[in-house]
Amino acid sequence: MAQMDESRYGLPVLRKYGFPATIFFQGVDYLMKPWLRDEMSMPGSVEWGNAPFSHSLIPLMRDGWREEFVRVTGNVPVTFCPEFYVPKGSQLPEETEYTLVLAGNSILYSACGVLFSRLQGDIVTDRYPEHEHAILFDGKIGILMREEWFAPFLQAFFLFQRYPVKGSHPQGRDCLHELIMEVERIRDMREDCVVVCPLDIEAPWIGSMFGDTVWEIFLAELSARGLMSVFSPLSNHLDQFKREAVKRSRPHRELRKWMNWEVQILHHQRTLLLQPRSDSDVLVRMIARGSDIFSAWSSKLLATKKAVSISALTTDDSHVEIPISYNQAVIDVQLAACQALEESVSFREAIRVFCLRNSPSPKDDYFIRCVIEMAERERL
Repeated sequence: MAQMDESRYGLPVLRKYGFPATIFFQGVDYLMKPWLRDEMSMPGSVEWGNAPFSHSLIPLMRDGWREEFVRVTGNVPVTFCPEFYVPKGSQLPEETEYTLVLAGNSILYSACGVLFSRLQGDIVTDRYPEHEHAILFDGKIGILMREEWFAPFLQAFFLFQRYPVKGSHPQGRDCLHELIMEVERIRDMREDCVVVCPLDIEAPWIGSMFGDTVWEIFLAELSARGLMSVFSPLSNHLDQFKREAVKRSRPHRELRKWMNWEVQILHHQRTLLLQPRSDSDVLVRMIARGSDIFSAWSSKLLATKKAVSISALTTDDSHVEIPISYNQAVIDVQLAACQALEESVSFREAIRVFCLRNSPSPKDDYFIRCVIEMAERERL
């Protein structure tokens, strides 16, 4: 995480090559990383989308979405939070017009705000026809991210970031060439096809040892081959999405990974009871309700059955195994947010007591220190 912050998530590299990316950060990211506001003001090809304060699941199951939608104002009117689509009327502020939607099977929520009998309720199959780029639901336009379109590119990118140096793959594969071939595949799709690819900007620091060098090599190759024009910011296609949006009644998303284990369901039930006493408490509750803890628990519990790691090249031309695992600090921080509200103590004090006693790893220690600094700045 420290290396990501030092290189500012590779954003200067994206601007250097004029890469037309649409970036989404949550509101809590701007509090933890004040330099992001400086990046937003930089001229260049990168545009910034809107997002809620945190990736919170709880308001989706109740009527509190507006309360917890502390919006990040970007320069493109698209919101990143695919799971907001639930059959309960308007859940987003009126000014929100476009949002990204991950097409797939979905689970309906109960009217009382609790999942039907631990996910034994209605399962809705809602695959979108191939010709659809966008849907219209409750007056909002959902821009479809279609896995069958973007997955081959993402898989090629993830392999390339592990072996960005030509000839370094153990089986001799040319990973950069394979990635470029995927770009050309997208280029050669039908003319009216817009492939929305959700790539985490921190990926080269999580699944690679090369950080922003991954972006440097990839973008230099795109530029040399004249392929930069294959990519386009979302703002260039909003009129098309609006024009082609097909009205749908059930545009939900699959959420099983968030609620597949008992500990996740118990945390969900716990956070339903959290009551804020001040505006600061509202922010702390949003942190407690974020989806990261649900995802981290899934990874942690799955790791008890089978540890997963990937091989990757290091900067000194050796090979290393990178564990694909959970972040315990994320779990601890969100549990500390719960404890702060339940025991009427400050969030920063709860973090010190709850998190630091666990002797975190250097990586987790940096994350926790960033959270404490944010809590002190914001007086949480």
